[in-house]
Amino acid sequence: MKKNNVLFELTVENIPKRFIVEAKKQLQSKITQLLKLSRLEYGDITIYATHRRFVVIIKDVSPQTQRIVEKVYGPPARLLKDEKGNFTKTAIGFAKSCNINPENLKIEVIEKKGEVICAEKHIPSEKAEKILSRIFYEAIKSLEFPKNMIWEEEKFLFARPIRNVVAIYGNKIIPIKIAQVKSSKTTYSSYFTGFKKINIKNPEEYLKIMENNHIVINDEERKKAIMNIISGVEHFSKCEVNKDIDIIEENMYLCEHPSGVVVKFPSEFLKLPPELLNLVLKKQLKFFSCYDKKGNMIAAFLGIRDGVSKGHRNVEEGYLNVFKARCSDAIFFYETDLKTDIKVFEEKLKNLIFQKELGSMYDKTARVKNVLSLVMKELNIEKKELIDASSFIYYDLVSNVVNEFSELEGVMNYYYANKYGIVDEEIKKAISEIYLGGGNDLRIPSNIFSSILAVSHKIDTLVGDFIVDVIPSGSNDPHGLRRYANGIFRIINENGINLNLLKLIKFSYNSYPEDIRGKKKIEILQKEVLDFIYQRMESYYSQKSVSQDILNSLKNIFLREGDILKLKYRVESLSLIKNRDDFKNISLLYKRLKNIIKDFKLMDVNESIFEKDEEKRLYSKYIEIEKELNGYLNENKYSDAINLILRISNELEAFFENVMVMVESEKIRNNRLSLLKKIYNLFSDISDISQIVY
Repeated sequence: MKKNNVLFELTVENIPKRFIVEAKKQLQSKITQLLKLSRLEYGDITIYATHRRFVVIIKDVSPQTQRIVEKVYGPPARLLKDEKGNFTKTAIGFAKSCNINPENLKIEVIEKKGEVICAEKHIPSEKAEKILSRIFYEAIKSLEFPKNMIWEEEKFLFARPIRNVVAIYGNKIIPIKIAQVKSSKTTYSSYFTGFKKINIKNPEEYLKIMENNHIVINDEERKKAIMNIISGVEHFSKCEVNKDIDIIEENMYLCEHPSGVVVKFPSEFLKLPPELLNLVLKKQLKFFSCYDKKGNMIAAFLGIRDGVSKGHRNVEEGYLNVFKARCSDAIFFYETDLKTDIKVFEEKLKNLIFQKELGSMYDKTARVKNVLSLVMKELNIEKKELIDASSFIYYDLVSNVVNEFSELEGVMNYYYANKYGIVDEEIKKAISEIYLGGGNDLRIPSNIFSSILAVSHKIDTLVGDFIVDVIPSGSNDPHGLRRYANGIFRIINENGINLNLLKLIKFSYNSYPEDIRGKKKIEILQKEVLDFIYQRMESYYSQKSVSQDILNSLKNIFLREGDILKLKYRVESLSLIKNRDDFKNISLLYKRLKNIIKDFKLMDVNESIFEKDEEKRLYSKYIEIEKELNGYLNENKYSDAINLILRISNELEAFFENVMVMVESEKIRNNRLSLLKKIYNLFSDISDISQIVY
């Protein structure tokens, strides 16, 4: 049987990009699922989409399904006929369910059940067109969108009105009717060519015919075309274009024939903060900002239009007019903020609730300021300007710009800094970078002042939420606490800040009023918050290919100490040493040690009652190692500390081979257990190496 390709095209009114991407995934999944159930043979399935059409191309589909005979096994053979030789009610019912006459029932032997009644169902072949008609209808009907419309009598739900359906198998129309629209071989060009009729003979010619009519169906080809436009603009205009993947993909689904439009605008708009101007271009207009070779924004942008060059000048003027309108609004917001008295911002903060149980953002400001001062004292940092500036870190939240562009919270503080009386560049950055560091691949604060202010801001939110038990569960994290915990860890870890988390949590806890602190004891809070931060650390290190057993071996030490930098040094040391043979050997010995000393309470070792040379030598080696060990641990030289402890391996092995621990004498038994516990404790400030897996 000759196989043929299949084309299905659904033309709709303009549909937003945020609907398209998910709909493509759903279509791919649903059509694949239905084809597998159909018994049709088929090849590759490709889904394309633009803002006006969904396209499905299926390769090598068989013209019909095979006629098959399916055996259905039923009740035991003894129920086929009664004593008089008549078919029983059971047999008649079984035959009816299989759509055959009782006379056609057979008896067969099957494993474990013996003789049973058997029916052979003859399933006829079915033409591909009929099957595909059902598949496409069901697949389209199953699509789920954030919002749906109803626009015709059938009340067919879809994101936008359906205007045309093309469905072809080989050179035949697949008869299908969706939302009162019947399938045909005719589609239509885009609006910029007048919605001309385009006749499609077969699926093979579809992509080429559409391209000849200035419609690029392949998503990736449109994306490539946009990238080529950007490269061309950069080459001829000697500038850099912001290659934001979000804007590229947005435009990829906003047009069927991408064309570039470079628009120059009055330089007065460059007085806007570049982050704000870029956001207007990206978020509101879907345009690309342009920069000179030094990274400064220039008075031009790149827009992508749908269509050929006809009417290019009109499009350019239209883009400029809408740009001016949007930027004029942004300028108004920005200039109004600059003119507003900071006391107005302060009053607004008093009415902006942080959390119902935790007060206003004004209250939060005071707590963060207090934590910051304690952190600076802990780190021996003196910078009065930073403490003063911390009073303004949330002022931008009540500004007009951030109210309109929430993505700029924090960022706008840099530009409002002069209004606050801040001139120090590092302090300006500090008050604008408090939200940085949330994701593993995102930027972290750029200097020590930014870092400690950002940590003070984040720990206040984390501690406050944990006090009142607003703790993330599953995917639910309304206050972004996982990002905050990740940010605290990354800032301390990557910027090498020697700040203990137990102290930091206590600083924050004590900054809350007594009635709030009374909701949870500090010891419980510290354990909960440390455990939560550790989970983010695990995720961070796992992404850096640190093995889980190393992380498991360090968890209890971290929860006891709350020291991020020490954990970092331990991770680095263990990762380097783990696969060495001598470390593998002592790890196995320590597993044995752990089992022996389990639940044993340490006592003093009395060397005068040693009976064996092996226990004397082991204790002597222990004393030798212990004298040097603390020096390495105090300087966080964990590789040196581990290598030092490894020297005890031979003596420990000899002890296990020649000394019985669990002897009858309680005095000698406890002395030997105490010796082993001391040796086990050599690693207590490094790692629980019994957790290391090989």
